[in-house]
This record gives sequence, structure tokens and C-alpha cells, in this order.
Amino acid sequence: MRALPMNKPLKLMAFAGLAVLVASCSTTTTRAPAQKSTSTAVRATPGLDINRAHKDGAPWWDVDVSRIPDATPTLHSGPYKANPYTVLGKTYFPLQESKTYVASGTASWYGTKFHGQNTANGEVYDLYGMSAAHKTLPLPSYVRVTNLDNHKTVVLRVNDRGPFYSDRIIDLSYAAAKKLGYAETGTARVKVEGIDPQQWWAQKGRPAPL
Repeated sequence: MRALPMNKPLKLMAFAGLAVLVASCSTTTTRAPAQKSTSTAVRATPGLDINRAHKDGAPWWDVDVSRIPDATPTLHSGPYKANPYTVLGKTYFPLQESKTYVASGTASWYGTKFHGQNTANGEVYDLYGMSAAHKTLPLPSYVRVTNLDNHKTVVLRVNDRGPFYSDRIIDLSYAAAKKLGYAETGTARVKVEGIDPQQWWAQKGRPAPL
């Protein structure tokens, strides 16, 4: 059966509709789904320097160091680290014992730059630990450090080497310097006295723990 002839106006309308449909299909694009970012956004906190850990200094968080106990002197059963060593072209000869050590001079402190790193005798430095670095005391050993300006005193475990700049005689952890009242000024005049763990505990009427 032949199709009935389509009049001219209807033909024009049909062709126009087809052209619009083709144009619409040719210009339609598929939107790709949004990809989630793989980077982690860092939110700035007032007073927080996220790069500060790359420099040595005080931590940006605050802790009440008065609640941190002093180091407890204990007997050391293994060998001491007291071999000669050289730093910055200078050779140091560590003492073989620290019981009679007494010295006065300038103390400094070290903080965030070294936090979490190994100390000279293989322990991990904790800026909130009660520890110290000394150039010639055997490692480990214990000392009593007194701030000569305010007479505050702390007992520390010496487990690291330093300081190797200027004439400072001892480098304290941040917490120790804070307890002695000189963390803000950076240095202080101190007296350093070696501790004999056996004698220290005998004065308390107890045997020295290992």
C-alpha cells in the first residue's frame, strides 16, 4: 500500500524537528563523577606553627610540668657509654664515674627538633622526660641540677651528649628547664652534682632498685 503523500508544510516541520533533535544529541556531554581529593587539608589553628617542629624550640601544646616527676636514680647493670669521641673537630674523653662530679656553669635546653630521636646511648629523647645531655659524664648517669638564681632543683637522667656550642656545661630537656624556671629565657646559671644511686636510696632507708 502506498503511503499517503505528506503536504509540504508538514514535511518542513518534520525536518525542522529532526534537525533540533540531532543538534541536541551532538552537543550533550556526559558529566564525569566528582573525584574525591586524596590530599589532607590542614586547618590552621591560632598560634600553631605547623613548621615549628623543623626548628628547635618549645612545643606549641602546653603541659603542666609540675606534675612530671623527677628521674629516679637506679643502678646500671650493663657497661657505661664512656668512650672517647670527636665532634666538630674536638675530641672528648668521658669520665668513668659520675658520683663525685660537681660543676657550675651555664645550662641550656633542647626541645621539638630532637623530640623522638635517639639519644647518644640509644634511648628515645622525650622533651617531657626528665633527662639531660652532657659532654663527658658516663651514659647513663644521674645528676641533681640546681638553678642558682631561684634555687629550684631537679634530678635528671643523663642519656645524651652535648651541648657542643659555646661554654654551656649541660643541656636539659624542655620539661626540666621549665621546672627550673628558665625555659623562657633559654639559659640559666646552674650547679650540677653527680648522684650515687646507692647512697641516694640509702638516705631514704631503701635499697637501690635495678
